Amino acid sequence: VGVSAGIRAWAMSNDVDVAFISRRGTYLGQLLPASSSTRVHRIRDQFAFADDPVRSMQLIRAIVDAKVRKQIVVLQRFGRRAHADLTRDAVGELRNLLVMIPDSNTTDEAMGLEGAAAHVYFPCFGALLPPGLQFEVRSRQPPMDVANSALSYLYTILTSECTSALVAA
Repeated sequence: VGVSAGIRAWAMSNDVDVAFISRRGTYLGQLLPASSSTRVHRIRDQFAFADDPVRSMQLIRAIVDAKVRKQIVVLQRFGRRAHADLTRDAVGELRNLLVMIPDSNTTDEAMGLEGAAAHVYFPCFGALLPPGLQFEVRSRQPPMDVANSALSYLYTILTSECTSALVAA
């Protein structure tokens, strides 16, 4: 859909934000009116939220908790088949870490638990891939093998999809 000069002018003068998203859903950019009061309120609220240590730790714990839970789900799905012996220990370790998340009191503690979970998850996940794609360590910048390259590429696409959804919301 094209946006004419008239529509752009109307949107800017009526405090309407316009997000540009490709046909594939990739966030391209946005048009923000200079006087947008909703943007100012949203930014003020975000800073207030980030400045509240109790609320921000709740969010951090929720994000780390969700990530570890999804890692468990992925390994369990593989484990239902022929790999139960390979995933059992990793799932147990991830569950032990999951129990510790509510007790994390600082960002560093929560990030440490997320890192410990990644240290358990990725070697197990990498071992579950077909021969020739298996890996022992998650590597980035640069990815050291095909599987890590694919993960980096997919994370980039996911980031773009999330950005588009957030801007649209």
